[in-house]
Amino acid sequence: MYACLKKSKDNIEGSVPQEVSILKFNGKVSTPPNIQVEFEPPLDADSDINAILNKLKVFLMDKVIRTNTTVPFDYFGKLYDVNITLDQNFSTDDSLSEGFGDMSLADYITSTPVKLKKQGRIKEIKSYFTVTSSTVLNLLNGENDKDALSSDNVKVGGFSKQMKILLETSSAIFSDSLGRGVNGILLYGPPGVGKSILALSLCSKLKCTYRIISGPELYSKFYGETEGKIRELFSECTRVAPCVLVLDDLDTFAPRKDGDMMGDQERRVLSTLQTCLDRIKQNQSRIFVLATTSKVDNVPSSLRRPGRLDLELELPVPDVQAREEILNLYLETAKHLLAASDIKLIARDTHGFVGADVSNLFSTSLLVAQKYDHELQLTDFEEARIQVKPSAMREVQVEVPSVTWQDIGGLQDLKLKLKQAVEWPIKHPEVFIRMGIKPPRGVLMYGPPGCSKTMIAKALANESGLNFLSIKGPELFSKWVGESEKAVRDLFRRARSVAPSIIFFDEIDALGASRGGSGGSSQVSERVLAQLLTEMDGVVSLANVTVVAATNRPDMMDRALLRPGRLDRVVYVPLPDIATRRQVLKIHTKNIPVDDSVDLDAFAEATDGYSGAEVAAICNEAALAALEEETEAETVSGKHFIKALESVKPRIKQELIDIYTEFQNKHDKS
Repeated sequence: MYACLKKSKDNIEGSVPQEVSILKFNGKVSTPPNIQVEFEPPLDADSDINAILNKLKVFLMDKVIRTNTTVPFDYFGKLYDVNITLDQNFSTDDSLSEGFGDMSLADYITSTPVKLKKQGRIKEIKSYFTVTSSTVLNLLNGENDKDALSSDNVKVGGFSKQMKILLETSSAIFSDSLGRGVNGILLYGPPGVGKSILALSLCSKLKCTYRIISGPELYSKFYGETEGKIRELFSECTRVAPCVLVLDDLDTFAPRKDGDMMGDQERRVLSTLQTCLDRIKQNQSRIFVLATTSKVDNVPSSLRRPGRLDLELELPVPDVQAREEILNLYLETAKHLLAASDIKLIARDTHGFVGADVSNLFSTSLLVAQKYDHELQLTDFEEARIQVKPSAMREVQVEVPSVTWQDIGGLQDLKLKLKQAVEWPIKHPEVFIRMGIKPPRGVLMYGPPGCSKTMIAKALANESGLNFLSIKGPELFSKWVGESEKAVRDLFRRARSVAPSIIFFDEIDALGASRGGSGGSSQVSERVLAQLLTEMDGVVSLANVTVVAATNRPDMMDRALLRPGRLDRVVYVPLPDIATRRQVLKIHTKNIPVDDSVDLDAFAEATDGYSGAEVAAICNEAALAALEEETEAETVSGKHFIKALESVKPRIKQELIDIYTEFQNKHDKS
């Protein structure tokens, strides 16, 4: 009031003084949750909307304002007239006492809290209100009516095909033609793949008004308020059309539930959402609905029909070319010393990385470069790659030991077959395409216990650099009906999401035992085996995922697992021959101080019939024998190895070798 009087005094300075009367204000002042503001002249396209609205909010705070009024606002020397209005749904009074006499108790005993309403009273707009720190200012006019998250200069890489489809469908809706083929699109893909960024990029390209909303923002504890917010959201989009409405995480609006599992509120919200989507189609509104979800199976099927969300568009995990494109977008903003070949190498080594993972890798690499105080280079990415792993692998990430092919003696034929099945298709895909070769789907290693089958899998994981998922046969079984099969499905789904990858089944005979038994446990085994067979070679393609399995009892496995298309290559890992035993002795005595009296060739001949694990145990026992003889011993001599030979005997029986021979003969014939 003081400012108003001062202004009047300035205006009448030098004129005849006038009397001014001041009355005490006794009216009611409300604090609305949000107000609507309109600037005249409209804000420029390049204005910082968030900064202007924040300054306007500070200017209006703690002032009593009359609704539908215009106030002058000075923003760094530029004058605006700001028209301020309230939401039409904002009622006159929220007090309980005045409406208590009209309240019916039966109307308010519900499972959901109800905002009290006054019977027989007309809802009015409050005349006076004040702005607080929690009040939200909504901008009404111009193309600048956007969310706080700006779409300006949003760039997305790796999804040119999907962006083309989005632009074509949205342009058809926003055009003047009466026909509209698509009402809305559902974007789905793994978390972090770039669904929300793609939606923002679309809005940036279309240069139109847009709204981004997520489920939790709309939900309220009061009865009917959530549905009202949804209707108001669609009405607002209609007023500012053409408009893109982005429903982020659609599965949180109304999750898919069957029967009595769906609550009353979820049922009402889903029905409201369906009705609003239908009205867009009926009224030919220029609204393009873009919904996103990372759990497409949790979206109700009633929303996924034509007329609501007509088209479903998958955003897969980026391949090598897409990862290279994303990297180039980030590298445009930083100084670096990377050549084009270096960027391709980084893109090739980041198997299973989604867009968020690539962003994390880039940020970590910048931190590494800052630590060493130099421009970004390849070594920074290599160091960051050790820390950053694919987000989809964090639940099943295993620490792969630093085992290399040099740590495994002999078995050159087996190593070559594994490289052909796993490494070659990934590192040299153009050769397979040129020759028309389909890489093997899986490899089965069988042989006596202790012949380095598991160690070979570790070396394969380390040498190939692929995402490695290790599964021990029995750990997939559960006492709950259906949980074992679900564990198998989740395993292969995760392997597909981080492809190219390796699934290693240790002791696969626990999962893939021959069918035909009886009893409850065998029925579970058969269901798990059926699920395993379907995942390995079923309707859903298992692309860029290699299955490596190991077993001691191949005769107990189901024949369906061993056919081409599943475990294509069956490799026998035999007992080590004399050359292999010599290499094993050399490897395991590398860190043992042996004297000149130890003849490794002689001990290699003496260990005929021993497995690789038993030969390694001889080296360990010899070192322990030297310590037993003298705790201060510095070397291990030949007599200690002779003593170790006496204590470690071969445990592989001939009957087991005959089983392997018989299985090999049958498999070769088949």
